[in-house]
Amino acid sequence: MDKSLFFLRDSRWKKVRNVTSQSFSANKMKKMSLLVNEKADRLVENIGKEQAKSGFVECKQLYGYFVMDSISACAFGLDVDSQDNPGHPFVDHAKKVIQSGFVFSPLIAITAIFPWLAGIFRYFNIGLLKSDSLRFFRDIATQAITIRRSTANKENKRMDFLQLMVDATRQKHEDGTNQKEPQEDIDDDLKIQHENDKDSVHRDAKMSKPIDDDEFTAQAMFFLFGGYENTSSLCGFSSYFLARNPEIQDKLIKEIDEVTPASESVNYTTIAKMTYLDHVIRETLRLYPIAPLISRVCTKEYEVNGFTIPKGMQVDIPIYTIQRDPEIWPEPDKFIPERFTKENLETTHPYSWIPFGTGPRMCIGMRFAVMETKIALVRVLREFRLETCPQTEIPPKTGSIGLVTPKNGIALRVVRRN
Repeated sequence: MDKSLFFLRDSRWKKVRNVTSQSFSANKMKKMSLLVNEKADRLVENIGKEQAKSGFVECKQLYGYFVMDSISACAFGLDVDSQDNPGHPFVDHAKKVIQSGFVFSPLIAITAIFPWLAGIFRYFNIGLLKSDSLRFFRDIATQAITIRRSTANKENKRMDFLQLMVDATRQKHEDGTNQKEPQEDIDDDLKIQHENDKDSVHRDAKMSKPIDDDEFTAQAMFFLFGGYENTSSLCGFSSYFLARNPEIQDKLIKEIDEVTPASESVNYTTIAKMTYLDHVIRETLRLYPIAPLISRVCTKEYEVNGFTIPKGMQVDIPIYTIQRDPEIWPEPDKFIPERFTKENLETTHPYSWIPFGTGPRMCIGMRFAVMETKIALVRVLREFRLETCPQTEIPPKTGSIGLVTPKNGIALRVVRRN
């Protein structure tokens, strides 16, 4: 996993990032959104069944199954169907990894704060993944990569993450260029400034070395494990706030009904038109950013406000604290989606909202995670209204280690709309 983007540094990080980023362009997301919408069919069906069975719905769990199915399809090209087949080997091994502490592991936090410890952990064979799960996912990825290389020039190939990475690597090798996506592919539906890298690329040995299968595997696995907890929590928190604020839910439902009159019309293009949905997601991420802080390493001595940051120093940025700062956000504990209207954003500091980080190392899966969340919410609210119930924990308690996630889940009542 030290070959994933989260841990890579310098020129090797740049090489892998350049290839990986092409898989998350707007054009690629449009194709993946069709797969995600298919998985949402089962999500809506199971929410209705669970409400009828238990009298309430454990949202985060059901959203988690939906996310597992979406990512496994879009990353590995697998039809896992964890929503109806929780005993599938893929699901079983994924749960082992997540439950063993991949997302919440102190090792992640320790190596983020003290990167030099990674070498010591590696020397003593201290890792995050169980060996059987590691072999399982490595075998799956290796087989998938082999198939995708053989179908690289075929018209009927799947547009999943591994295929897109193989295609991007092959294209770079053939033309020797680092061609950027068209401008319309760079603009994302959160309107966050895309990286604007004007520095020259140092063509050293690490940069020119082709991406190997372990690096392919590492990106796909981090896409799965990192995206699972982040997106299921975001879906859960968003549903909680909508249930607690029925007037906001009414406004969002009106927008959904106007833009997507049928479930088949839910796709990347239509959800990008829903400005109020975007405000709701942003405000949820302001109050509950999944990563409470991000870290950056200073690459050259830099002075800011009279303080000199030496080269090599790590700077930790407290996202959670900044996004609840009353001097920046009036009434910071209130859920007010209108904070993110175009007019209000013009008077807000651009770095006062950074749940995915910012700059060249901002979360590369941001666009996919937001797309999943939006599709899930749109599909659910097309069929149901969300309400609190006796089982709803108000406010949700969050875990004390690692990510900001609902410790006890999100229990809500769903009522079928007429």
